[in-house]
Amino acid sequence: MTARIDEQIAQATRHAEQMQEWAREVDALTAEGTALRGNIRVVVDHSGVVQSVRVTQAGCDAGAAALSAGVMDALKAAYQAVGDAVARSAATRFGEDAEVTRVMVDDLSARLGVRVDPTPEDPRGRYPDGRIG
Repeated sequence: MTARIDEQIAQATRHAEQMQEWAREVDALTAEGTALRGNIRVVVDHSGVVQSVRVTQAGCDAGAAALSAGVMDALKAAYQAVGDAVARSAATRFGEDAEVTRVMVDDLSARLGVRVDPTPEDPRGRYPDGRIG
């Protein structure tokens, strides 16, 4: 019985260490969203807090309405990118079907207002066979 308890304690300790390591990894994540052909750039941290907003002169020249819409578009793109990055990090470390991954996906989707995707990205990009259309 003591051996079983010792094993459970060791398992819980390993899990806690793994979670702390993953938390440090996630804390370092940032993502960028762009709009107006890259003339507006927004960077957010792992929780969606805006770290920077950069607008070129061309972005300013687009007019107030386009600038406002562009900032919001870039922010939403940054939210999507960081949400996906955090979810993919959880899926890679714990598995796509793991409870921690599901909790992160649900939380990020609700908090950031985007549909977070934990599926690892194909390194070949959007068109794996190299053809468009």
